Amino acid sequence: MTLSRSARLVLVAMLAMLPACTSTTWRGRFTPTPAEAVVQEADGAEPVARILMSVRGAERPGGDPEADFEMIVRLRVENESAEPLTLALDRFLLLDAALEAFGRPRVLPPQDDAPTVDADALADGVAPGAFALLELAFPFPPGRGPGDLNLSGLNLRGAVVLGDTELPVGATFARTPRVVYREPWPYPYGPYWYGPWYGPYGRSSLHVRYGYGW
Repeated sequence: MTLSRSARLVLVAMLAMLPACTSTTWRGRFTPTPAEAVVQEADGAEPVARILMSVRGAERPGGDPEADFEMIVRLRVENESAEPLTLALDRFLLLDAALEAFGRPRVLPPQDDAPTVDADALADGVAPGAFALLELAFPFPPGRGPGDLNLSGLNLRGAVVLGDTELPVGATFARTPRVVYREPWPYPYGPYWYGPWYGPYGRSSLHVRYGYGW
């Protein structure tokens, strides 16, 4: 049986959607990477802390295809003060570009690729002159994934506590497009004329398509 051109197009589109439905990780690229927040007790004062932040992408906890996605943000908290510094985790909030909020974050267990700390170690605070590396997981709204939110940008806000003073921190990230595909043309149809950049065989060495993709 020979499929018509329209049927082949529908089949290709359906196959392209399968990774979005079954994948347990999503690696969108965001800039700046890292973003830096300088924490001061007053304008013009010496910094008491620096927070470096990078968006790592999204994943389903434990690689479980039935679990909801979480957006992962890595933080490096550097204490430049003379007192212990703690994170006010209940103050951290992540918004997408449409200002829709993710769920409250959890601190991920230590990771194999970096010396991150867990929630128990973080509760003791960051000692003066020291730093802590950690990852926060922000749950997507229930039943929703990367394709359901406006991830063209993200805004992260939170706070650190120094003594009795709570100091705000935050950063905004923009998603950067990547090449989805390039020639040779990936679809199993043709030949036909596409326009001035294409010959009668539907080919062009100049064809590059950009997008966010999966």
